[in-house]
Amino acid sequence: MNHSTGRRQLPLPGTGGLILCGGQSSRMGRDKAALRFGPQTLLERVTGRMAAVTAPVVISLGPKQVIANLGDDILIARDSAPGQGPFSGLAAGFRLLAGQCRRVVVMTVDLPFFDETWISRLAGELGDGLAVVCRYEGFTTALIGAYSMDLLPVLDRMEQAGERRPMRLVKEAGARVITVEEIWSPAQGPPPLMDVDTPDDYREALAWEGIGNREGAAVTVHWEAGGCGAETLHPLPLYADTPAQALAFWVQVYPETAETAGRLREVGRAWTGDAGVTLPVDWSTPLLPGQRVRFVN
Repeated sequence: MNHSTGRRQLPLPGTGGLILCGGQSSRMGRDKAALRFGPQTLLERVTGRMAAVTAPVVISLGPKQVIANLGDDILIARDSAPGQGPFSGLAAGFRLLAGQCRRVVVMTVDLPFFDETWISRLAGELGDGLAVVCRYEGFTTALIGAYSMDLLPVLDRMEQAGERRPMRLVKEAGARVITVEEIWSPAQGPPPLMDVDTPDDYREALAWEGIGNREGAAVTVHWEAGGCGAETLHPLPLYADTPAQALAFWVQVYPETAETAGRLREVGRAWTGDAGVTLPVDWSTPLLPGQRVRFVN
């Protein structure tokens, strides 16, 4: 289920895009940018949305971070100060966009539901101002907003002075703040500023996407069926009632495993494990919260 508007957006004149992707993903335990939402990674998803309405698009990465090729139109900036927060990534992205646009929409990579409408809204709300940023659940962030490229000298000066707090830029620019709850309500779909910082967040985001049943147990699925690049398939947090349902949701995230999953359903076994004990179970066995579900040949 794609919660984008579905309406084709027109490119915004003079507006570039910057996706901050250089974080350590320590709370997730693996690279958030590579999380799967169906056949797309999270980075592919947000890059596609940003590229639909802004150009050029810059992705800010850590010094040694590697991502798949997203196309010749996507530019890469490198964080010059790893491990010290996103400020240097923000500055690096601005420098790469210098001379190519008048304003830039900034977002982090971990926002699966921040779509083209919100990107366009930020650019429109900026107008001729210097900065506009978002406030959600009482928290104002400098990393989701729109900025005038006139702020580049300010960023340079702040970085040279050793500044590492993006909110200082918000204060320097006198940014206007948009409160998300004044525009969006839960009846409209998933929270546009919902981020995926932890496995529990990822489970919730997948459920919003229709991949998971919130009435089921919160479980973690492991794939040990071999083939299909199994070594690259990370454990998947899901809500599911039974192993059969968990397998069906798994295939929605990893459609390349569909053929193998079909064979498993016919001749393979599902196993559950807790506290170091693994047991074979029937496909219709009710799952319990916190269980590990394994699919094996």
